Parts: sequence; C-alpha cells; structure tokens
Amino acid sequence: MEVLAAKDVHKLLRPDQAMADFFLTETDAYIFSFDARGDFRWRKVSLPQAFREQTRDLVTYLWKGEDTGREQFLRQAWLLDSLMLNPERSRFGTAKSLVIVPDDVLMLVPFEILLSRPPNSSGSTWRDQHWLLNDYNFGYAYSATLLNIQNDISEAHEKTAQKPPHVFGGFAPSYAESSAYKLQNTCSMVKNVRKMLGGHAWCDDSATEERFKNSAPNYSTLLLAMHGISDNEYPELSRLLFGDPGPDSLINNNILYASELQIMRLQADLVVLSACHSGSGRLEQGEGVYSLARAFAAAQVPATVMSLWLLHEGTAPPLVEAFFKYLQAGKTKDEALRLAKLDFLKKDENFEMTHPFFWAGLAASGDMGPWIYLLNPLPMLTGGGLWPLVQ
Repeated sequence: MEVLAAKDVHKLLRPDQAMADFFLTETDAYIFSFDARGDFRWRKVSLPQAFREQTRDLVTYLWKGEDTGREQFLRQAWLLDSLMLNPERSRFGTAKSLVIVPDDVLMLVPFEILLSRPPNSSGSTWRDQHWLLNDYNFGYAYSATLLNIQNDISEAHEKTAQKPPHVFGGFAPSYAESSAYKLQNTCSMVKNVRKMLGGHAWCDDSATEERFKNSAPNYSTLLLAMHGISDNEYPELSRLLFGDPGPDSLINNNILYASELQIMRLQADLVVLSACHSGSGRLEQGEGVYSLARAFAAAQVPATVMSLWLLHEGTAPPLVEAFFKYLQAGKTKDEALRLAKLDFLKKDENFEMTHPFFWAGLAASGDMGPWIYLLNPLPMLTGGGLWPLVQ
C-alpha cells in the first residue's frame, strides 16, 4: 500500500473540510492538522498522567447513559477539547467539516460530544451544552492513506458503467421471543428507508445470512439493522447476527463473521450498520480499530455508518431515517448525520433522551462525499429484482 505524503492530504479534503490526525505515545500526543487549504502544521502536547484512565472513564460514562456524574463528564469533555483540538480549530477558519484520524484511546471518543466552551452551570439541560456537534460535521478515518483509497473507490464507482442493479437493500432479522437478543422497530425502519429510496427490504426470517451473501453485491446502499457482537481480543470473530443461529452449517448459519465480510467484494458506496458495537473492536497503535465496520472497508466499501456502543432501539430508527432523508436531499454523509442528530435533540418528545448516549454513538467513517446515487442515478426499483419485495 502506497503511503500518502502530507503534501497530498489536501486532495482528500472538500473546500469546507479540515483534518486532525493524532498519534499518541506513552507521554505525549502529536497532532497533525490540515486546514481547508491543505496547509500543514503539527503540535506536540504532554499528556496528563491520568489521561488514558480519564478518557476511558468519559467513554464508559457515555456507554452507561446515566445522569449521575454529569458535571464531571462535561468538565472532562471540555478539557479534552482544550488539550486535543481547540488550538487546531482556532486556525481552521471557515471549515464546517472535520475529518478525525484518532489514535489509541481517542479511537473510542465521538469528538462531537466535546465542548467548545466550559460546561453550562448546574441545572442546565443536555441541550444547553456547547457540543462540537453544533459547530462541525464529523467524519472519521482509520488513516489518511486508507481514506485516500476509499476516496479512489468512490471515484471508481462514480465513473464505472457497471452500476449495481439496485439502489437499496435493507436487512432486519428477528430473534426468538425467549432470546435476550430480541429487537423491535428495525423492520419498520428498513421499510421506511426502502419507501424513500426504492430497492428491497427483508425482515424477520427472510433476512438471512445466505440471502445477504447472495444479494448484497447487487446494491449500492445497504442498511443492516440487527445485533452486532464485537470481539476485542480476536476481531476477526466480531459478528453480525442474521437472526437465531441456524443448523450446523458453518457457511450459512446466520452468524456472519468479520473474517467472512472482509473477503467479500461488495459494490456498495455506503453501508449503514444499525448494529450494536459495530464500530468498536481491538485498538491497534497507528492502525485504527479492527471492527465490523473495518471489515466492510476491507470489502471495498468506501463509507460506513457504525455504532460505537449499544444502540437504543427507540433512537436508532429516527436517526437512521433522518440521515437517509438528508442524504437523499444532497447533503454530504457527515452533514446528513449531524443534521439527523440535531433534529433528534430539538424535538420535545425526545427530551428524556438527550443524553449523548442516545445520539452520539452513530459515527460515519470513510469518504464523506454526497451519496453517489445522486451523482449517477440508478433506476428506482420498487419491486421485482432478485428477491420478493417486503410489502
């Protein structure tokens, strides 16, 4: 793999984008930044002694979704921005979109929950905080080199005459009533997105691993609404559950491992993983997170929306559906996800779910450009195709 030189990074950025690339040692952090013009600077900062422990505590607080300890969390979110990103943001000028290439424990942090100013006083609500979400669209990359490859894949998809025959394929399996893995609202979500985009949706017993393997290469956009399991020790064993495990077959038993995913050759421009922990996995210094989302990158998918922790079944559908609404309206992927989150936070009916646990877990990785379908439309299919359409 040809390593991307710093002087070429500006080619990856849109006019409204800037990039912050992090490298952490035991005692220091090196921050390499590129503004919207591609001008390069770097900065070294000494890490506080308890930096990793405090950052992990911040992430653990996000995962739990509890109010207890809120003031400490907010203060840490402000201090983390002050240490890691504020000096860069001050020179990014008019940039409205940031590409974050995290390292080490920073790979666990959704940067949009950092605070641009000190926390608001006691008694304020979650809505009143100065989240970076209010100021920037965020996209993530495993490395600038891999992002360059993903952008090249998007460009190749845009130019090729061999388009996938279908726009959208959605999968929402069900699980046994007695199973701890029971889900709700996922089938309605994939059906609603199918109504917007055309294509096909499979629910319940029709959303099998075998069907996914046979049909996925024929879709430009995929939505997988299901359970994901992350294996931090052996990331190749991270897996998606296409329903209850099937019979003894080792090939199509409804358990799709990352090791199987990464050797597939998909034609999708975008995969949305409404699946718990699909963006988490083993951290590798300088390499990023090895996760289910990373496996899709290996399968030649240039952009993925993933979940960094446990998805709440009441918040995932409105966030995902709004994301596709804005994507269809021509927004870039990072802006579409940000607008979906801001919509969610503004609605009064969601007031009890404004803790960042409910909205910050979905993150976009890879090429953040507009949906390629809008640049090169495919036929809007509402039926037929390879499999029967779910009505």
